[in-house]
Amino acid sequence: MEARLTVEGEDAELIYEAISIDKIEERRSRAKVYLSNGKLVLEVEAKDISALRAMLNMYLRQIKVCTDVCGVLR
Repeated sequence: MEARLTVEGEDAELIYEAISIDKIEERRSRAKVYLSNGKLVLEVEAKDISALRAMLNMYLRQIKVCTDVCGVLR
């Protein structure tokens, strides 16, 4: 199973710098985070739907925290 998420916006590069530090690879899933044309791209591969959902939820929480912090700093 695979999922791809693209994040656009002025904070995409900052979010990338914040979350790309943690390279997370587990037995049932792995993720790749990179920048493409100023957009943050998250690609997740997993052996099953539960592992895919868990990895996506973890990254989405990190992205949400980053956007909240950027909003407070403005």
